[in-house]
Amino acid sequence: ALQLMRGMAQIGVQPSLVSFGIAMSATNHLGRWEETLALLEELRSSGHFPDAGCLHAARLAAKEANLHELKHSLSMEISGCPRSSDTRGEPGVPRAPATTEEICRLASLGQWEDALMLLEDGSEPDAECIKELVS
Repeated sequence: ALQLMRGMAQIGVQPSLVSFGIAMSATNHLGRWEETLALLEELRSSGHFPDAGCLHAARLAAKEANLHELKHSLSMEISGCPRSSDTRGEPGVPRAPATTEEICRLASLGQWEDALMLLEDGSEPDAECIKELVS
């Protein structure tokens, strides 16, 4: 993923939000947290607005690196950011509130901190989601 992004840059094609998200997820999965965080900065400096997937990869990287302030900051940013289907990563697009679906998705993945963060931000899950959270 990183090689493809670098190749795009070499021929003058700017990577998209999706390209960044894939590269961040890949580097994070490989335990290369430094590269994941560097990609977040590159994403932001390119004018893209990071979506929840990009921010979540960066949050996991910050957690791996024991960068607690950054992890908390990214958690707060995740709680109010659009999911990738909400925008094309364009600056100035209003953030979407967390949905029940997002809370349940995080809970089902075992990402309790993120799910609870969304609940603390005032999102109101439906009965099905509450059942999943407590089961």
